[in-house]
Amino acid sequence: MPLVEDNDPLLRPLIEAESEEARRDAVERLIVDHVRPVVTVVLARHARSDQGIEVDDLESSVVLRIIERLQQVPFDESAAIASVRDFAATVAFNATHDVLRRLAPSRARLKSRVRHALTRHPRLATWKVCFLFSPQWSFVRWSLPTTPTPPRSLGGITSG
Repeated sequence: MPLVEDNDPLLRPLIEAESEEARRDAVERLIVDHVRPVVTVVLARHARSDQGIEVDDLESSVVLRIIERLQQVPFDESAAIASVRDFAATVAFNATHDVLRRLAPSRARLKSRVRHALTRHPRLATWKVCFLFSPQWSFVRWSLPTTPTPPRSLGGITSG
């Protein structure tokens, strides 16, 4: 079955379900056991009530989006989900940022303009740093060296 091969193994009970009731039960188990824990973690990290976000409403909205997609999986090859957990995290992250953009449009515009300037201006450079989640930037002449520089001599200083 190509549907089983294209989807996360967690979706096998949903895909192989014979009745609508069995599909509903499979979706419910996926939501309770795999989706909701991931969504809760993502929203706890990125969506806070002090930002004006109703976290419970946002969580319900995210779970509803995921349920709608899960209901398509047994019938539509284009709705395949390679990883249920990754899909849940992506939907939660995107929904959070949609709300933040709606609540603070000027911040979103500023962030977009800064990113545009950093990627387009010839005197600026951006790069990813492995231990940080966001790109770092500087002037091109300040760019990180491609080869490490040897340690400098301490000029005859001795410990003593």
